[in-house]
Amino acid sequence: MANRRMFALSVVESDAFLDLSIEARAAYFHLGMHTDDDGFVGNPRTVCRVAGVPLEAVDELAAVGFITVFDSGVIHVSHFSTNNSIRKDRYTPTEYQNEKIALDQGADMRQPSDNQAATNGQPNISKEREAEANSGEGSLSQTNLSQANPIQESAGALGAPYPAHAREEPTFEEVKAYAETLPQPVPKLHCFMNWMQINGWPGDWREALERWKG
Repeated sequence: MANRRMFALSVVESDAFLDLSIEARAAYFHLGMHTDDDGFVGNPRTVCRVAGVPLEAVDELAAVGFITVFDSGVIHVSHFSTNNSIRKDRYTPTEYQNEKIALDQGADMRQPSDNQAATNGQPNISKEREAEANSGEGSLSQTNLSQANPIQESAGALGAPYPAHAREEPTFEEVKAYAETLPQPVPKLHCFMNWMQINGWPGDWREALERWKG
């Protein structure tokens, strides 16, 4: 772990970041300071305890895509490569290679694993676990670190995976107009727009909007 880390204004002054609670923003900075050279943190609970940050703040970061949380308890800071540029002669590969492989492959890491040891820390996904994860159970603040991160394929707050490939993007006015037709108010439309622009628009953005929890 390096003694110095950087944070890009394009990340920490974005609407999506500033819409987070102050506890979640503090957690992001503290976790970011403890990343290895690939953006992984192996002891996020300890970091939170030392910093006086509630574990719910980490769940909040995961829900909107600022971190990925793995079954093993390791987390990855989503915008690490935007925040930091590591010189090749100073780069040290992460020790969390299973998590790195899963992240590089775009695996859905939302479900907790009962046989984590047998899978060497890689996600063990079943239909039953998917239903449990969609219900919001198994978050960092409740049991183990199993909250999803929707960086690319995972939907996090939307509760289902969406591929991060190019789709035709609606305008904010179109999104707002559709939101006004829904029976329940849709929170934080700007966060929804930012999240989709980062992670890729699904085939049916209206359905995604209906499931958006902010």
